[in-house]
Amino acid sequence: MDTYERMIKQLTAEAELFINSNAGLYQELKNSVEGQNDNNIMAGIIEKMAHKYAEEHDGAFGTMLEAELDAVDWKALVGRVF
Repeated sequence: MDTYERMIKQLTAEAELFINSNAGLYQELKNSVEGQNDNNIMAGIIEKMAHKYAEEHDGAFGTMLEAELDAVDWKALVGRVF
């Protein structure tokens, strides 16, 4: 596994941890994808909402900066969280 792949795994794990540790955010994200069966669509919705959350919280999503959200593997995260 190269450095870039490790970075993606690490950032995805950080995003997952933040979502799972923030009950309000988790519920909001879960509600936004309710009824969706396509992981690609769900990943896109979650990513947009994560960016919106970061914009509303001084560019932060937990311990991550908003720019780091672009490297998260949202499809893998959806498969593990929802």
